[in-house]
Amino acid sequence: MDEFNFADWLATELKKKGWDPIDLDIASGISRSSIELYMRNKQYPTLYSFERILEAFDKHIEIVDN
Repeated sequence: MDEFNFADWLATELKKKGWDPIDLDIASGISRSSIELYMRNKQYPTLYSFERILEAFDKHIEIVDN
């Protein structure tokens, strides 16, 4: 199984929506500077920030058995 890369996932989701970091800032309440750090793999979001980003993309966290 490949390792999850948050920066790649975030870039893909932004592209799907036609958004840039400013759009995600507005939709999620997470600062553009934090979003840009996530996109450059300089920082990972906290669980709170991750949940806010998921909500902006109309997604949620789900834990399932393998």
